[in-house]
Amino acid sequence: MVQDTGLGQEMFVAVHRLVDPQTHSEKLACYKYTNIPSPGVRFRFPSRNVSDRTSTYCISPPGESLWVTRAYASTDNRATIQNLYTNETSEMLNATMIKKYPIPHKAHVSAVVKIYDTEISLNVGQMVEVIGILNRDLYHAQRTAEKQTHELMDGNLSQYDDIPIIHAIFVVPMSGKSEMFTEQDTKRVLKSASTTRDSLIDYLSTAFRGDKLASEYMMLQLISRITAQKDDIKIGQFSLNLYNFETSSIHTIKSNDGNVLYTLQDPSSMWLLNILKNIVPLLVEMPLNIEVFNNSSFSPESINENLHAGILQLLPGTLLLLDETVLSEGILQKIGVRNIQALMHVMHRQSLRYMFPFDEFEFDVDLSVFTISMRKSILPHHCVLRIESDATTFSNKYKKVPLHTSKDIQDFRIFLEASKYADYEISDEMAKYIQDEFVKERKEAEANNTALPTEEDLSLRLSLSRLVTVSFGKKSLTKEYYQHAMTMEMERKQR
Repeated sequence: MVQDTGLGQEMFVAVHRLVDPQTHSEKLACYKYTNIPSPGVRFRFPSRNVSDRTSTYCISPPGESLWVTRAYASTDNRATIQNLYTNETSEMLNATMIKKYPIPHKAHVSAVVKIYDTEISLNVGQMVEVIGILNRDLYHAQRTAEKQTHELMDGNLSQYDDIPIIHAIFVVPMSGKSEMFTEQDTKRVLKSASTTRDSLIDYLSTAFRGDKLASEYMMLQLISRITAQKDDIKIGQFSLNLYNFETSSIHTIKSNDGNVLYTLQDPSSMWLLNILKNIVPLLVEMPLNIEVFNNSSFSPESINENLHAGILQLLPGTLLLLDETVLSEGILQKIGVRNIQALMHVMHRQSLRYMFPFDEFEFDVDLSVFTISMRKSILPHHCVLRIESDATTFSNKYKKVPLHTSKDIQDFRIFLEASKYADYEISDEMAKYIQDEFVKERKEAEANNTALPTEEDLSLRLSLSRLVTVSFGKKSLTKEYYQHAMTMEMERKQR
Protein backbone atom coordinates (compact mmCIF):
# COMPACT_ATOMS: atom_id res chain seq x y z
CA MET A 1 0.00 0.00 0.00
CA VAL A 2 1.21 3.52 -0.79
CA GLN A 3 1.61 5.28 2.57
CA ASP A 4 3.47 8.45 1.61
CA THR A 5 3.97 10.06 -1.78
CA GLY A 6 5.77 13.07 -0.37
CA LEU A 7 9.35 11.83 -0.43
CA GLY A 8 9.95 14.03 -3.44
CA GLN A 9 11.99 13.88 -6.61
CA GLU A 10 15.60 12.68 -6.78
CA MET A 11 18.30 13.46 -9.27
CA PHE A 12 20.23 10.46 -10.54
CA VAL A 13 22.74 9.66 -13.24
CA ALA A 14 21.26 7.41 -15.86
CA VAL A 15 24.65 6.73 -17.50
CA HIS A 16 28.07 7.58 -16.13
CA ARG A 17 31.62 7.03 -17.28
CA LEU A 18 33.73 4.80 -15.03
CA VAL A 19 37.44 5.50 -14.76
CA ASP A 20 39.71 2.68 -13.62
CA PRO A 21 42.19 4.22 -11.13
CA GLN A 22 45.02 1.92 -12.24
CA THR A 23 44.72 1.72 -16.01
CA HIS A 24 42.81 5.01 -16.40
CA SER A 25 40.64 3.26 -18.94
CA GLU A 26 37.05 4.42 -19.26
CA LYS A 27 33.78 2.68 -19.90
CA LEU A 28 30.12 3.59 -19.78
CA ALA A 29 27.96 2.09 -17.05
CA CYS A 30 24.22 2.28 -16.36
CA TYR A 31 23.29 3.84 -13.03
CA LYS A 32 19.57 3.29 -13.43
CA TYR A 33 17.92 0.92 -10.91
CA THR A 34 20.89 1.22 -8.53
CA ASN A 35 21.72 3.26 -5.44
CA ILE A 36 25.39 4.23 -5.74
CA PRO A 37 28.29 3.58 -8.15
CA SER A 38 30.66 0.72 -7.54
CA PRO A 39 32.94 1.44 -4.54
CA GLY A 40 36.54 2.39 -5.25
CA VAL A 41 35.85 3.53 -8.79
CA ARG A 42 36.00 7.14 -9.90
CA PHE A 43 33.30 8.40 -12.21
CA ARG A 44 32.32 11.46 -14.10
CA PHE A 45 29.15 12.20 -15.96
CA PRO A 46 27.86 14.76 -18.44
CA SER A 47 24.78 16.77 -17.47
CA ARG A 48 22.73 15.38 -20.35
CA ASN A 49 22.60 12.00 -18.58
CA VAL A 50 21.12 13.39 -15.36
CA SER A 51 17.50 12.41 -14.86
CA ASP A 52 15.02 12.25 -11.98
CA ARG A 53 12.93 9.63 -10.21
CA THR A 54 10.12 9.71 -7.68
CA SER A 55 10.42 8.09 -4.26
CA THR A 56 7.35 6.65 -2.57
CA TYR A 57 7.05 4.96 0.81
CA CYS A 58 5.08 1.72 0.63
CA ILE A 59 4.01 -0.74 3.32
CA SER A 60 2.53 -4.21 3.41
CA PRO A 61 -1.30 -4.08 3.36
CA PRO A 62 -2.54 -3.28 6.88
CA GLY A 63 -4.87 -5.97 8.17
CA GLU A 64 -4.15 -8.45 5.40
CA SER A 65 -5.33 -11.90 6.46
CA LEU A 66 -2.79 -14.70 6.59
CA TRP A 67 -4.54 -16.74 3.90
CA VAL A 68 -4.26 -13.81 1.47
CA THR A 69 -0.56 -13.36 2.19
CA ARG A 70 0.05 -17.05 1.57
CA ALA A 71 -1.99 -16.96 -1.65
CA TYR A 72 0.12 -14.14 -3.10
CA ALA A 73 3.38 -15.73 -1.94
CA SER A 74 3.69 -18.29 -4.71
CA THR A 75 6.40 -20.89 -4.81
CA ASP A 76 8.46 -18.80 -7.22
CA ASN A 77 8.55 -15.59 -5.17
CA ARG A 78 8.11 -16.88 -1.62
CA ALA A 79 11.83 -16.68 -0.85
CA THR A 80 12.03 -13.08 -2.03
CA ILE A 81 8.96 -12.06 -0.06
CA GLN A 82 10.24 -13.82 3.03
CA ASN A 83 13.55 -12.01 2.57
CA LEU A 84 11.71 -8.70 2.79
CA TYR A 85 10.49 -9.59 6.26
CA THR A 86 13.66 -8.54 7.99
CA ASN A 87 11.57 -7.12 10.81
CA GLU A 88 9.71 -10.19 12.02
CA THR A 89 8.80 -8.68 15.38
CA SER A 90 7.59 -5.24 16.35
CA GLU A 91 10.63 -4.79 18.61
CA MET A 92 12.91 -4.77 15.53
CA LEU A 93 11.10 -1.90 13.78
CA ASN A 94 12.96 1.40 13.63
CA ALA A 95 11.34 4.72 14.53
CA THR A 96 10.42 5.64 10.97
CA MET A 97 8.71 2.32 10.28
CA ILE A 98 6.72 2.51 13.52
CA LYS A 99 5.42 6.00 12.79
CA LYS A 100 4.50 5.22 9.20
CA TYR A 101 2.40 2.08 9.77
CA PRO A 102 -1.30 2.46 10.68
CA ILE A 103 -1.51 -0.41 13.18
CA PRO A 104 0.61 0.26 16.29
CA HIS A 105 3.13 -2.37 17.46
CA LYS A 106 2.47 -4.51 14.39
CA ALA A 107 5.31 -6.22 12.52
CA HIS A 108 5.19 -5.46 8.81
CA VAL A 109 7.14 -4.92 5.61
CA SER A 110 8.04 -1.49 4.27
CA ALA A 111 10.18 -0.18 1.44
CA VAL A 112 11.07 3.00 -0.36
CA VAL A 113 9.97 2.45 -3.95
CA LYS A 114 11.80 4.50 -6.55
CA ILE A 115 9.68 5.05 -9.65
CA TYR A 116 11.29 5.94 -12.96
CA ASP A 117 8.12 6.16 -15.06
CA THR A 118 7.06 9.80 -14.96
CA GLU A 119 3.58 8.99 -16.28
CA ILE A 120 2.61 6.95 -13.21
CA SER A 121 0.58 8.88 -10.63
CA LEU A 122 -0.05 7.21 -7.28
CA ASN A 123 -2.27 8.23 -4.37
CA VAL A 124 -1.94 7.52 -0.68
CA GLY A 125 -3.95 4.52 0.47
CA GLN A 126 -3.69 2.86 -2.92
CA MET A 127 -2.71 -0.78 -3.46
CA VAL A 128 0.10 -1.27 -5.98
CA GLU A 129 1.99 -4.24 -7.35
CA VAL A 130 5.69 -3.55 -7.79
CA ILE A 131 8.23 -5.50 -9.82
CA GLY A 132 11.74 -4.23 -9.35
CA ILE A 133 15.27 -4.61 -8.05
CA LEU A 134 15.69 -4.90 -4.30
CA ASN A 135 18.55 -3.17 -2.48
CA ARG A 136 19.25 -3.07 1.24
CA ASP A 137 21.04 -0.85 3.74
CA LEU A 138 21.19 2.13 1.46
CA TYR A 139 23.06 4.31 3.94
CA HIS A 140 24.56 1.71 6.23
CA ALA A 141 27.31 0.16 4.13
CA GLN A 142 29.48 3.12 3.19
CA ARG A 143 28.84 5.66 5.87
CA THR A 144 31.94 7.79 5.51
CA ALA A 145 33.61 7.77 2.09
CA GLU A 146 30.44 8.17 0.05
CA LYS A 147 28.42 10.26 2.51
CA GLN A 148 28.43 13.34 0.29
CA THR A 149 27.60 11.23 -2.75
CA HIS A 150 24.58 9.76 -0.95
CA GLU A 151 23.32 13.17 0.05
CA LEU A 152 23.71 14.39 -3.52
CA MET A 153 21.99 11.40 -5.14
CA ASP A 154 19.25 10.67 -2.62
CA GLY A 155 18.49 13.94 -0.87
CA ASN A 156 16.14 13.71 2.11
CA LEU A 157 16.00 9.89 2.05
CA SER A 158 18.71 9.67 4.70
CA GLN A 159 16.01 9.42 7.38
CA TYR A 160 14.92 6.06 5.91
CA ASP A 161 18.01 4.30 7.15
CA ASP A 162 18.01 0.48 7.02
CA ILE A 163 14.73 0.38 5.08
CA PRO A 164 14.79 -1.71 1.88
CA ILE A 165 14.87 0.13 -1.44
CA ILE A 166 13.01 -1.19 -4.47
CA HIS A 167 13.92 0.26 -7.86
CA ALA A 168 10.63 -0.20 -9.69
CA ILE A 169 10.72 -1.55 -13.21
CA PHE A 170 6.94 -1.98 -13.34
CA VAL A 171 4.34 -0.41 -11.04
CA VAL A 172 0.73 -1.51 -11.49
CA PRO A 173 -2.09 0.09 -9.47
CA MET A 174 -4.48 -2.62 -8.26
CA SER A 175 -8.25 -2.47 -7.93
CA GLY A 176 -10.13 -3.61 -4.84
CA LYS A 177 -10.87 -7.00 -6.36
CA SER A 178 -8.11 -9.44 -5.46
CA GLU A 179 -8.44 -11.71 -8.51
CA MET A 180 -7.08 -14.61 -6.45
CA PHE A 181 -9.87 -16.91 -7.57
CA THR A 182 -10.31 -18.48 -10.98
CA GLU A 183 -13.28 -17.71 -13.17
CA GLN A 184 -14.22 -21.39 -13.08
CA ASP A 185 -14.36 -21.47 -9.27
CA THR A 186 -16.35 -18.24 -9.18
CA LYS A 187 -18.96 -19.60 -11.61
CA ARG A 188 -19.18 -22.84 -9.61
CA VAL A 189 -19.84 -21.01 -6.33
CA LEU A 190 -22.33 -18.55 -7.82
CA LYS A 191 -24.23 -21.41 -9.41
CA SER A 192 -25.10 -22.59 -5.91
CA ALA A 193 -25.13 -19.12 -4.33
CA SER A 194 -28.28 -19.74 -2.30
CA THR A 195 -26.78 -22.84 -0.65
CA THR A 196 -23.45 -21.14 0.02
CA ARG A 197 -25.32 -18.13 1.39
CA ASP A 198 -27.23 -20.23 3.93
CA SER A 199 -24.10 -22.10 4.96
CA LEU A 200 -22.21 -18.81 5.45
CA ILE A 201 -25.01 -17.44 7.65
CA ASP A 202 -24.81 -20.61 9.78
CA TYR A 203 -21.04 -20.14 10.03
CA LEU A 204 -21.37 -16.51 11.17
CA SER A 205 -24.18 -17.32 13.63
CA THR A 206 -21.72 -19.17 15.88
CA ALA A 207 -20.43 -15.73 16.92
CA PHE A 208 -23.91 -14.33 17.65
CA ARG A 209 -25.43 -17.07 19.83
CA GLY A 210 -27.26 -18.58 16.88
CA ASP A 211 -28.98 -15.36 15.80
CA LYS A 212 -29.62 -15.89 12.09
CA LEU A 213 -30.96 -12.37 11.49
CA ALA A 214 -27.83 -10.77 12.96
CA SER A 215 -25.72 -13.17 10.91
CA GLU A 216 -27.54 -12.28 7.70
CA TYR A 217 -27.02 -8.56 8.31
CA MET A 218 -23.36 -9.32 9.00
CA MET A 219 -23.10 -11.25 5.74
CA LEU A 220 -24.64 -8.34 3.81
CA GLN A 221 -22.24 -5.94 5.48
CA LEU A 222 -19.29 -8.05 4.32
CA ILE A 223 -20.30 -7.65 0.66
CA SER A 224 -21.08 -3.94 0.86
CA ARG A 225 -18.92 -1.29 -0.80
CA ILE A 226 -19.21 2.14 -2.34
CA THR A 227 -20.67 1.58 -5.79
CA ALA A 228 -21.08 5.17 -6.97
CA GLN A 229 -20.15 8.69 -5.98
CA LYS A 230 -21.57 12.07 -6.87
CA ASP A 231 -19.78 15.03 -5.35
CA ASP A 232 -19.53 14.24 -1.62
CA ILE A 233 -22.33 11.66 -1.64
CA LYS A 234 -21.18 8.03 -1.50
CA ILE A 235 -23.67 5.36 -2.52
CA GLY A 236 -23.41 1.83 -1.17
CA GLN A 237 -21.73 2.37 2.21
CA PHE A 238 -23.30 0.32 5.00
CA SER A 239 -22.12 0.49 8.62
CA LEU A 240 -23.53 -2.02 11.10
CA ASN A 241 -23.83 -2.12 14.88
CA LEU A 242 -24.78 -5.37 16.59
CA TYR A 243 -25.39 -4.77 20.28
CA ASN A 244 -26.21 -6.97 23.28
CA PHE A 245 -22.98 -8.77 22.41
CA GLU A 246 -22.00 -11.32 25.04
CA THR A 247 -18.62 -10.68 26.71
CA SER A 248 -16.76 -11.46 29.91
CA SER A 249 -16.45 -8.86 32.67
CA ILE A 250 -12.64 -8.72 32.52
CA HIS A 251 -11.04 -6.44 29.94
CA THR A 252 -7.28 -6.07 29.53
CA ILE A 253 -6.38 -2.56 28.37
CA LYS A 254 -2.59 -2.52 28.58
CA SER A 255 0.14 -5.08 27.99
CA ASN A 256 2.77 -6.06 30.55
CA ASP A 257 5.16 -3.38 29.27
CA GLY A 258 2.53 -0.66 29.73
CA ASN A 259 1.64 -0.17 26.05
CA VAL A 260 -1.98 0.30 25.09
CA LEU A 261 -3.38 -2.84 23.49
CA TYR A 262 -4.86 -2.47 20.01
CA THR A 263 -6.03 -6.07 19.76
CA LEU A 264 -9.18 -7.73 21.03
CA GLN A 265 -8.79 -9.70 24.25
CA ASP A 266 -12.26 -10.93 25.22
CA PRO A 267 -12.92 -14.60 24.30
CA SER A 268 -16.22 -13.80 22.57
CA SER A 269 -14.69 -10.95 20.59
CA MET A 270 -11.72 -13.12 19.67
CA TRP A 271 -14.08 -15.86 18.51
CA LEU A 272 -15.80 -13.42 16.16
CA LEU A 273 -12.45 -12.03 15.00
CA ASN A 274 -11.09 -15.46 14.11
CA ILE A 275 -14.25 -16.35 12.20
CA LEU A 276 -14.00 -13.18 10.13
CA LYS A 277 -10.26 -13.51 9.54
CA ASN A 278 -10.91 -16.87 7.90
CA ILE A 279 -13.05 -15.34 5.16
CA VAL A 280 -12.26 -11.60 4.93
CA PRO A 281 -9.11 -10.52 3.03
CA LEU A 282 -8.56 -7.21 4.87
CA LEU A 283 -9.56 -6.80 8.51
CA VAL A 284 -8.38 -4.42 11.23
CA GLU A 285 -9.68 -4.84 14.76
CA MET A 286 -9.67 -2.05 17.31
CA PRO A 287 -10.96 -1.91 20.90
CA LEU A 288 -12.74 1.38 21.52
CA ASN A 289 -11.74 2.57 24.98
CA ILE A 290 -10.51 5.81 26.51
CA GLU A 291 -6.88 4.70 26.38
CA VAL A 292 -7.01 4.03 22.63
CA PHE A 293 -8.73 7.34 21.93
CA ASN A 294 -6.28 9.36 24.05
CA ASN A 295 -3.05 7.61 23.01
CA SER A 296 -3.52 7.17 19.26
CA SER A 297 -3.78 9.11 16.06
CA PHE A 298 -6.62 8.09 13.78
CA SER A 299 -5.71 10.59 11.03
CA PRO A 300 -2.37 10.79 9.17
CA GLU A 301 -0.31 13.82 10.11
CA SER A 302 2.75 15.35 8.49
CA ILE A 303 5.45 16.12 11.06
CA ASN A 304 8.79 17.57 9.92
CA GLU A 305 7.94 16.65 6.31
CA ASN A 306 7.34 13.03 7.32
CA LEU A 307 3.79 11.69 6.98
CA HIS A 308 2.98 9.73 10.12
CA ALA A 309 0.28 7.13 9.55
CA GLY A 310 -3.12 7.21 11.22
CA ILE A 311 -5.03 4.11 12.27
CA LEU A 312 -7.70 4.86 9.65
CA GLN A 313 -5.19 5.06 6.78
CA LEU A 314 -6.31 1.74 5.34
CA LEU A 315 -6.92 0.16 1.98
CA PRO A 316 -10.32 0.36 0.28
CA GLY A 317 -12.45 -2.65 1.18
CA THR A 318 -10.97 -3.06 4.65
CA LEU A 319 -13.36 -4.30 7.33
CA LEU A 320 -12.91 -2.23 10.49
CA LEU A 321 -14.07 -4.27 13.49
CA LEU A 322 -14.71 -1.98 16.45
CA ASP A 323 -15.16 -3.51 19.91
CA GLU A 324 -17.15 -1.07 22.02
CA THR A 325 -17.75 -3.59 24.80
CA VAL A 326 -14.49 -2.43 26.45
CA LEU A 327 -15.62 1.20 26.62
CA SER A 328 -15.81 2.60 30.15
CA GLU A 329 -16.06 5.99 31.84
CA GLY A 330 -13.16 8.40 31.52
CA ILE A 331 -12.02 11.80 30.33
CA LEU A 332 -11.39 12.35 26.65
CA GLN A 333 -8.38 14.52 25.94
CA LYS A 334 -8.17 16.85 22.96
CA ILE A 335 -6.62 14.18 20.74
CA GLY A 336 -9.33 11.74 21.82
CA VAL A 337 -12.03 14.15 20.68
CA ARG A 338 -10.25 14.57 17.32
CA ASN A 339 -10.05 10.81 16.92
CA ILE A 340 -13.77 10.33 17.50
CA GLN A 341 -14.50 13.10 15.02
CA ALA A 342 -12.23 11.44 12.45
CA LEU A 343 -13.94 8.09 12.94
CA MET A 344 -17.41 9.61 12.62
CA HIS A 345 -16.29 11.52 9.52
CA VAL A 346 -15.17 8.27 7.90
CA MET A 347 -18.43 6.54 8.82
CA HIS A 348 -20.61 9.38 7.60
CA ARG A 349 -18.73 10.63 4.53
CA GLN A 350 -16.16 7.90 3.79
CA SER A 351 -13.48 10.55 3.77
CA LEU A 352 -10.27 10.79 5.83
CA ARG A 353 -8.51 14.03 6.69
CA TYR A 354 -4.73 14.26 6.28
CA MET A 355 -3.24 16.85 8.62
CA PHE A 356 -0.43 19.14 7.44
CA PRO A 357 1.25 22.04 9.29
CA PHE A 358 -0.73 24.78 7.59
CA ASP A 359 -3.64 22.95 5.99
CA GLU A 360 -5.56 19.70 5.80
CA PHE A 361 -6.74 17.62 2.86
CA GLU A 362 -9.44 15.00 2.54
CA PHE A 363 -8.98 11.71 0.68
CA ASP A 364 -11.76 9.30 -0.18
CA VAL A 365 -11.82 5.93 1.57
CA ASP A 366 -14.03 2.87 1.40
CA LEU A 367 -14.05 1.25 4.83
CA SER A 368 -16.71 -1.14 6.10
CA VAL A 369 -17.34 -0.29 9.75
CA PHE A 370 -18.76 -3.03 11.97
CA THR A 371 -19.23 -2.39 15.69
CA ILE A 372 -20.06 -4.82 18.48
CA SER A 373 -21.31 -3.40 21.76
CA MET A 374 -23.30 -4.25 24.86
CA ARG A 375 -25.64 -1.30 24.35
CA LYS A 376 -26.37 0.77 21.29
CA SER A 377 -23.16 2.24 19.95
CA ILE A 378 -22.15 5.82 20.69
CA LEU A 379 -21.32 6.09 16.99
CA PRO A 380 -23.92 6.68 14.24
CA HIS A 381 -24.48 3.58 12.10
CA HIS A 382 -26.70 2.98 9.11
CA CYS A 383 -28.13 -0.11 10.75
CA VAL A 384 -28.44 -1.03 14.46
CA LEU A 385 -29.65 -4.47 15.56
CA ARG A 386 -30.02 -6.15 18.93
CA ILE A 387 -28.59 -9.67 19.10
CA GLU A 388 -31.04 -12.25 20.43
CA SER A 389 -29.95 -15.76 21.34
CA ASP A 390 -31.66 -18.62 19.54
CA ALA A 391 -31.85 -21.10 22.41
CA THR A 392 -33.67 -23.73 20.34
CA THR A 393 -30.78 -24.23 17.95
CA PHE A 394 -27.80 -22.94 19.87
CA SER A 395 -26.65 -23.63 23.42
CA ASN A 396 -22.89 -23.08 23.48
CA LYS A 397 -21.03 -21.52 20.58
CA TYR A 398 -17.76 -23.11 21.62
CA LYS A 399 -19.23 -26.61 21.43
CA LYS A 400 -21.86 -26.45 18.70
CA VAL A 401 -19.80 -25.11 15.84
CA PRO A 402 -20.87 -26.39 12.41
CA LEU A 403 -18.14 -28.42 10.83
CA HIS A 404 -16.83 -26.50 7.85
CA THR A 405 -14.12 -27.96 5.69
CA SER A 406 -11.35 -25.99 4.06
CA LYS A 407 -13.34 -26.20 0.83
CA ASP A 408 -16.34 -24.60 2.56
CA ILE A 409 -14.17 -21.75 3.85
CA GLN A 410 -12.68 -21.23 0.39
CA ASP A 411 -16.16 -21.15 -1.11
CA PHE A 412 -17.14 -18.49 1.44
CA ARG A 413 -14.19 -16.37 0.34
CA ILE A 414 -15.09 -16.73 -3.32
CA PHE A 415 -18.75 -16.02 -2.61
CA LEU A 416 -18.02 -12.83 -0.68
CA GLU A 417 -15.69 -11.39 -3.30
CA ALA A 418 -17.92 -12.34 -6.24
CA SER A 419 -20.99 -10.86 -4.53
CA LYS A 420 -19.16 -7.71 -3.48
CA TYR A 421 -18.12 -6.83 -7.04
CA ALA A 422 -21.14 -8.28 -8.85
CA ASP A 423 -23.06 -6.26 -11.44
CA TYR A 424 -26.44 -4.94 -10.35
CA GLU A 425 -29.36 -3.24 -12.03
CA ILE A 426 -32.89 -2.03 -11.25
CA SER A 427 -35.46 -2.08 -14.03
CA ASP A 428 -37.82 0.83 -14.61
CA GLU A 429 -40.68 -1.38 -13.51
CA MET A 430 -39.00 -2.17 -10.17
CA ALA A 431 -38.06 1.47 -9.63
CA LYS A 432 -41.72 2.47 -10.03
CA TYR A 433 -42.81 -0.37 -7.74
CA ILE A 434 -40.44 0.78 -4.97
CA GLN A 435 -41.56 4.38 -5.37
CA ASP A 436 -45.24 3.43 -5.18
CA GLU A 437 -44.64 1.25 -2.12
CA PHE A 438 -42.79 4.06 -0.38
CA VAL A 439 -45.52 6.61 -1.12
CA LYS A 440 -48.17 4.14 0.04
CA GLU A 441 -46.32 3.49 3.29
CA ARG A 442 -45.99 7.21 4.01
CA LYS A 443 -49.73 7.74 3.46
CA GLU A 444 -50.55 4.86 5.81
CA ALA A 445 -48.20 6.21 8.46
CA GLU A 446 -49.73 9.66 8.18
CA ALA A 447 -53.25 8.21 8.49
CA ASN A 448 -52.26 6.15 11.53
CA ASN A 449 -50.38 9.08 13.09
CA THR A 450 -47.13 7.11 13.22
CA ALA A 451 -43.58 8.06 12.24
CA LEU A 452 -43.20 8.68 8.52
CA PRO A 453 -40.56 6.73 6.58
CA THR A 454 -37.66 9.04 5.75
CA GLU A 455 -35.29 9.37 2.83
CA GLU A 456 -32.69 7.63 4.99
CA ASP A 457 -35.07 4.68 5.38
CA LEU A 458 -35.53 4.50 1.62
CA SER A 459 -31.80 4.72 1.01
CA LEU A 460 -31.15 1.89 3.47
CA ARG A 461 -33.81 -0.28 1.82
CA LEU A 462 -32.28 0.31 -1.60
CA SER A 463 -28.85 -0.64 -0.28
CA LEU A 464 -30.19 -3.75 1.41
CA SER A 465 -32.13 -4.71 -1.73
CA ARG A 466 -28.95 -4.59 -3.78
CA LEU A 467 -27.02 -6.63 -1.22
CA VAL A 468 -29.79 -9.23 -0.94
CA THR A 469 -30.01 -9.55 -4.71
CA VAL A 470 -26.31 -10.10 -5.34
CA SER A 471 -26.06 -12.43 -2.32
CA PHE A 472 -28.47 -14.78 -4.11
CA GLY A 473 -26.21 -14.71 -7.16
CA LYS A 474 -28.52 -12.47 -9.20
CA LYS A 475 -27.95 -9.07 -10.75
CA SER A 476 -31.51 -7.79 -11.29
CA LEU A 477 -33.72 -6.71 -8.39
CA THR A 478 -37.11 -8.43 -8.20
CA LYS A 479 -40.13 -8.01 -5.94
CA GLU A 480 -39.10 -11.18 -4.13
CA TYR A 481 -35.69 -9.83 -3.15
CA TYR A 482 -37.11 -6.40 -2.30
CA GLN A 483 -39.66 -7.99 0.01
CA HIS A 484 -36.91 -10.11 1.54
CA ALA A 485 -35.05 -6.91 2.45
CA MET A 486 -38.27 -5.33 3.77
CA THR A 487 -38.93 -8.38 5.95
CA MET A 488 -35.44 -8.18 7.40
CA GLU A 489 -35.98 -4.52 8.24
CA MET A 490 -39.36 -5.24 9.81
CA GLU A 491 -37.85 -7.95 12.04
CA ARG A 492 -34.96 -5.67 12.98
CA LYS A 493 -37.24 -2.83 14.05
CA GLN A 494 -39.46 -5.17 16.05
CA ARG A 495 -36.50 -5.90 18.31
